[in-house]
Amino acid sequence: MHRAAQLLAVLVFIFLGSANSACTAQSPSDAGSLEDQVAALKEEVATLRKELDEVLALTPIRSLITENRPLNVDISVEGAPSIGSETAKLTIVEFSDFQCPYCGRHVTNTYPSLKSQYVETGKMKYVFRDFPLSNHKLAPKAAEAAHCAGEQDKFWEMHHELFANQRALQPDKLPSYAGLAGVADSVAFQECLDSGKYASQIETSMEDGAKLRMTGTPSFGIGYTSDDGKSVRVVKVIRGAVPLVQFQAAIDELLDGEMPVERSN
Repeated sequence: MHRAAQLLAVLVFIFLGSANSACTAQSPSDAGSLEDQVAALKEEVATLRKELDEVLALTPIRSLITENRPLNVDISVEGAPSIGSETAKLTIVEFSDFQCPYCGRHVTNTYPSLKSQYVETGKMKYVFRDFPLSNHKLAPKAAEAAHCAGEQDKFWEMHHELFANQRALQPDKLPSYAGLAGVADSVAFQECLDSGKYASQIETSMEDGAKLRMTGTPSFGIGYTSDDGKSVRVVKVIRGAVPLVQFQAAIDELLDGEMPVERSN
């Protein structure tokens, strides 16, 4: 059961419990007529409903319910950096921020195992999407730098250099990281970086993340690869730099299942 459902169950239990206590506290002799009891019960239910609505309107409760609502959403991965088989049953889409320390932790602690256990065995395709947070001012340009390196087939090498140096992502340092990543044409890299040509692509990536109710990084959408490999039907979301076992549970469950027939929003 999702956390939101559990919370709602607890709330309903509390409210109904108080209602039952109030009803059973009366004895038949002083309960009044049946009409009076029904009227009193209706009034009590209305009060409880109002109280429940007030609780559900609280921002933390709304957020919890939204985050845990089942997903069945198609997002495009066409043109996004990826590794693994285009025909793999599953695709995992990482939404990440090069300045985020938790994203760096994921790259160091969990990504290698996901790659060896699921990507290199042909079970899963791994896609990287950008989600630079507003408080990480250096992250957007770093993301552009990774894509500029990708023009020379060095995206993943640049990806690793940026995370290895995520405390020093000032724009003037990015060309040196590109050199370490093996980018051969430094002039073309700098022209690409100066042009800002990937800024709109990064914005689109953030919009897709929002479709999956993502607000922080790293976040991961896991789902079924389309027949042409250009999109993924996301049915599970993992938030945060969680342990490998949490990914394994989600991935293995989907490997045993099938893509939902109908898409939802």
